[in-house]
Amino acid sequence: MPTSSMPTSSLPTADSDADNATSTFAAKRALRKTIKSSLSALTPDVKRSQSARVCRTVLDRGALNLIDSLPSSSAICLYLACDQLNEVDAGEILEHVFSSREDLRVYLPRVLDRDSNMHFLRVYGHDRYDVVPPFGIREPTLVGRDGVAREDVLGEAGLAVVFMPGLGFGKGGE
Repeated sequence: MPTSSMPTSSLPTADSDADNATSTFAAKRALRKTIKSSLSALTPDVKRSQSARVCRTVLDRGALNLIDSLPSSSAICLYLACDQLNEVDAGEILEHVFSSREDLRVYLPRVLDRDSNMHFLRVYGHDRYDVVPPFGIREPTLVGRDGVAREDVLGEAGLAVVFMPGLGFGKGGE
């Protein structure tokens, strides 16, 4: 019977997989703490400048072409930045969509419960928003200006593009 030439000491084990997962989790936690600390130290002017830079980069590097190439009535989802969470303000992207593509359906998230389950509710231009504690996140109201319950994309056709906030990304976008 053939035997493996690989020494058994180099074979992965359940313990080594668990150790690697624990190590990766600890490294991610430390990196998140460092990023949060760095973001908290930024002045409001720097945050605005960096948000504008991110939006310009997104619009200049293909997202604009992607958005402009979507068929009529396509649906996209964006988010409203939360200052307290130091998120990139994607308002410039939202404004671009509202000013250049009136035929697109735009949705923003609204958290449903403590488990962060969400609705994605349709919005129109400069709409009404609730400010939701504890972070002061702006979310679309459940009822639009016309007094009618907002359309939820989860009950409709899918989304063509989703813009999501993130704490940090690698150079490859991961």
